[in-house]
Amino acid sequence: MKKRNLGHFFAITFIALFTPMALANGVGGSQNSTNIQITDTDTWTEINKQKFTVNSGSTNCVVTGSADVYPPIGGKNRRYNLGPSSYNFALTIDNQAPPVSGSCVRSLNFDLADGTKNTKSVADTCIFQNLSQGEHTVTFLANKSNKKTPSTTVDDSSMTFSCSDNLLETASATNQNLTIENNSGKTITVYIGFNNGTMGAYTRADFPVCNWTNPNPYICQFQLGATSPNNSQSFALTKGNLNVAISADIVPWSTCGGGTGLTMAELNLNTAGSDWYDISLVNGFNYSMTITPSSGNAITVTSEFNNQNNPGVFPAGCDICTGPQNPPTGSGCPGSAYPQEGHVNAQPPCLYTQPTVSAYTVSIF
Repeated sequence: MKKRNLGHFFAITFIALFTPMALANGVGGSQNSTNIQITDTDTWTEINKQKFTVNSGSTNCVVTGSADVYPPIGGKNRRYNLGPSSYNFALTIDNQAPPVSGSCVRSLNFDLADGTKNTKSVADTCIFQNLSQGEHTVTFLANKSNKKTPSTTVDDSSMTFSCSDNLLETASATNQNLTIENNSGKTITVYIGFNNGTMGAYTRADFPVCNWTNPNPYICQFQLGATSPNNSQSFALTKGNLNVAISADIVPWSTCGGGTGLTMAELNLNTAGSDWYDISLVNGFNYSMTITPSSGNAITVTSEFNNQNNPGVFPAGCDICTGPQNPPTGSGCPGSAYPQEGHVNAQPPCLYTQPTVSAYTVSIF
């Protein structure tokens, strides 16, 4: 998403949130399912925050904030306002003013061309380096991009962080490699869906093995064989951010695979020098998967259920980490039937975030 000029004002509307203290040199996060109104341009509204303690100096933290946002509503009949509307989202530390523009600022746009009344999701990642010993607070903020933009509502939000004395690999790296492996023992069709309806800096020419005949122009598909060397495909990522969902035999974001369930690996790589990744069972399960980075934490899913203590996984039907909030419904969908699958107090975290590393492997089996 494009960066936006945020003006020269810094004020915050504080919302009372439960923010337990966390320790650095580890992972943590917080969830907030309270609806929060975004009504002001000059005043920032706090939608999530997390306190943590640094036990020693020179600690580095990668923080990701994400939220679901309703389309703006206006008029006496409460019709959806589908005119151009833009909202800013920013991460900041210790109540510092967000920059006018920069890598820690994102925008979310609603437009007539969207043709949707559904919520949209936004994610923002920021690296805070060389933090001193003591208590710190990271805050996820939002405001309207201009005074003509109508007010809107954040449905729910989450924030995760990962802290370490040393960055895993250089945060300035821009070249990465993504490998997808088929270890299922049979030929499969792999789908790569590009989030937010855009390929960013990439073009179809950067993914020459892809077939682009799916009605969604931003979904790539190709086959992987059952045996080596035809069971693996690598992609050189040399143009920065890649934000994708990867699935097998069923198109990403299909409504629960049309009755069979759908496992998705979700990766948002090289976003201002940081990566975040997870495996989603919100739409159910059809294949086991692993995501293995060249450095950092691997994620493994082998079943649809009993993932409530599995880090890096959004469990069955849990569209927020702690349980079902507004999951998809229909044949094959877990829906809201499995609240026990949620992660208590968002622990362990449902996604990992870390400084950008050189390679990721997604294995389907």
